[in-house]
Amino acid sequence: MAITWRAGRIERIEHVTASEASARIARGAIDRRDVHAVPGFVDAHLHLTLASMGLSKVDLSACASRVGFESRIAAGAASLPDGAWLEAQGWDEASWGGALPDSSWLDAAGDRPAVAYRMDIHACVVNDVVLRQLAREGALDSDPPGGTIVRDASGAPTGLLLEQAAWMLVNPRVPVPDAARRHAALLLGVSQLLGYGVTAVGSMEYAREVREVLLPVARLPVAMPTVVVTLLDRTLPLDLSVAQEFRVEGRLKVIGAKSFADGTLGSRTAAMLEPYIGTDSRGSLIEHAHDGTLVAWMRAVTAAGLSPSIHAIGDAAVRATLDAADAAGVPRGRLRIEHVQTISDQDLPRMAGAFASMQPLHAASDMPGAAERLGAHRTRLLFRCGDIARAGATLAFGSDWPVVPPDPMRAIRSAFTGRADDGRVYGHSLITVEEALVAHTEGAARCLELWPECGSLAPGARADIALLDSDPLRCDWDAKPPRVCGVVLGGEMPLGGRA
Repeated sequence: MAITWRAGRIERIEHVTASEASARIARGAIDRRDVHAVPGFVDAHLHLTLASMGLSKVDLSACASRVGFESRIAAGAASLPDGAWLEAQGWDEASWGGALPDSSWLDAAGDRPAVAYRMDIHACVVNDVVLRQLAREGALDSDPPGGTIVRDASGAPTGLLLEQAAWMLVNPRVPVPDAARRHAALLLGVSQLLGYGVTAVGSMEYAREVREVLLPVARLPVAMPTVVVTLLDRTLPLDLSVAQEFRVEGRLKVIGAKSFADGTLGSRTAAMLEPYIGTDSRGSLIEHAHDGTLVAWMRAVTAAGLSPSIHAIGDAAVRATLDAADAAGVPRGRLRIEHVQTISDQDLPRMAGAFASMQPLHAASDMPGAAERLGAHRTRLLFRCGDIARAGATLAFGSDWPVVPPDPMRAIRSAFTGRADDGRVYGHSLITVEEALVAHTEGAARCLELWPECGSLAPGARADIALLDSDPLRCDWDAKPPRVCGVVLGGEMPLGGRA
């Protein structure tokens, strides 16, 4: 099999047998028989500038105990100049039995401000230095709308902040690195994406990051995946000036705006129709969904020619999103629902025509804890990829990096095997390998308004190609899953080597 291209566009595909795979995932051996080609992977949902900067933060993802957590904090603090903030990320209380960290877990940071974000970025813990600063400013007097300041039995803040308490109280106080450091971080992040065979991404970004980081780097003569921006600036009235300034520049384009309807299952802040096991809490709606302004927000976004993208993890949040889209008159083909980790039987048919932007690796990491939080009777409502696809929605796979790595091979394996990180198989609503490949190529490209230029090996498409060391439709994914051994970006191989 052979693929040829000219001026960065695929010109011809030869020796592709239709019975072996659909044209959407046509395989070709560029000029080596041991290489299998698929369209460059498209990641429908990640946070590119945030993830890139996170590469230099203290990594807590491997911590299996408080001792390990504190050891990593101490090592990180020792490498920083006096007074600099210590930033860490990636902790998951399930890794050490469920105990939630408090400010004392960060004592090893010393007298510098310190913050450690949970792996889903919807919660953080700060040290006493930050708590004292917040207290002096009166920021701890009451919970902000849509957020929780976790308190001990005496009513004192523990240092753990959930949802808007983390985003509104802590994030604005963390110093922003200078432009040179942010540009260098982005280039490192881009290199990592290309190493995974990812040639296009949908990135959730604030306008400031678009102007100060993405645009300057996109104008450099560097290899860069196509970056499709969904703006996170979501106050009413909307400030969509960056989208008005430009919509497309090279491989950078702006297509939408995002709002959050709820939190996460891991933090028990996802809005559910029934309470979490052992509590009377159903989580909560947040932001526009909580304030009753989601319909107005959707109308404002679509009036600006952009697509509305809604973070909705709990089944109540998904229902609220669908209700708002109906009331706002948003066509299903313009609606992107991010995550859709739970959905009721009643709402499943309402997904027809919409984009379900889902992250299979969330299922691998979240399924064990989610099953415990929701109860055995509700596990069938979790990560219903197959049911959602059969209802007529378009699956668009992504990673939510930095929450999980942007590794399409692991994501595809999770989607069709149902195997979680704990080794157990959760066999609810699985899909085939081919369907998973399509969701991480064509489906994601359609979601990001890139089809048919991206996510395809058809003539005329961009020559963005992921090269695998084995045939994804015939290999043994358990014994030896495919490995990305190269990438072609616009007809060039940016990481070296030859096709």
